[in-house]
Amino acid sequence: MKNLICVSAPSGSGKTTLCKAIREARPDLIWSVSYTTRFPRDNEINGEDYNFISKEEFNLFLNNEEFAEWENVHGEYYGTIKYKLDDAIENHKIVLSSKQILIDTSYTKKILMSIK
Repeated sequence: MKNLICVSAPSGSGKTTLCKAIREARPDLIWSVSYTTRFPRDNEINGEDYNFISKEEFNLFLNNEEFAEWENVHGEYYGTIKYKLDDAIENHKIVLSSKQILIDTSYTKKILMSIK
């Protein structure tokens, strides 16, 4: 079973607010925490909102083909790690993900094709 809910919209449109409300209503969903090379905003928590890493670390993950998907958004990189999605799917969990509209619209297909 492969279950992925992807909320996709332009930056600043309320994706985070919507996803937080969904997570409160459905605590059984697995929140997909993306990796990014950008600096955290004041209200963001590393490991909860994003995993903030250096461009060198991101490139290491990329070279080791550890991302299910990744994208360059305004000069910063964002990506979703494969093994976390694999774990959720193997345990029959539903994954909730939030992506900017700039990311390829075939995002869901890319993820589903890259995982077990």
